[in-house]
Amino acid sequence: GMAGHCAAISARLEGARSVLMLEKAPVIGGHTAMASGSLAFVDPPRQAAQGIVDSVEKFTADARAVGNDIDEPLVRLIAGRSAGDVSWLVRQGVRFSPTIFRAFGNLQRRCVTAFGNMGARRYILDLHARSRSLGVESRLLSRVTSIRGEAGDFLLEVQDLRRMAGEALRARRVVLATGGFTANLALRMYFHPEPTH
Repeated sequence: GMAGHCAAISARLEGARSVLMLEKAPVIGGHTAMASGSLAFVDPPRQAAQGIVDSVEKFTADARAVGNDIDEPLVRLIAGRSAGDVSWLVRQGVRFSPTIFRAFGNLQRRCVTAFGNMGARRYILDLHARSRSLGVESRLLSRVTSIRGEAGDFLLEVQDLRRMAGEALRARRVVLATGGFTANLALRMYFHPEPTH
């Protein structure tokens, strides 16, 4: 999804010689490909142009009001870095709609979404194009079944779901971008019972 693509792109930009993304699904995108694409951010100059007054403090207060028991230092970190994160995505080729709006879970207008009517699928298409331009390799239907450290590296056991065959891969670094638990109704209802489907 989006996290995996951002990690892969960042690795290449930071000098990794080769980057491989393994995806167990038959298509790229993970949860991001099915999401609406609303990204909350705090960027007072950009928001002021649309008559919005916002701050990290307001973002944190809103998160507390909506989520009750929050990890406040983490929320402040996310809010404080959010404008830079949106700018980084723009530099990677992601196109955003110009309108800042209020999305579900936010108490004021502080969200953007992908340009056009594709939702977050547009993020995946833009980021995948960028990752390919940087030489990132992607393999679909590739399920990682184990990871273990070995001689300063990592050994990954990967099952090719097309051929139902196993393969061992060695890597110097591994990033797990396993997504959320939106497909697990019981967990989703435990943490946020309002959206039931």
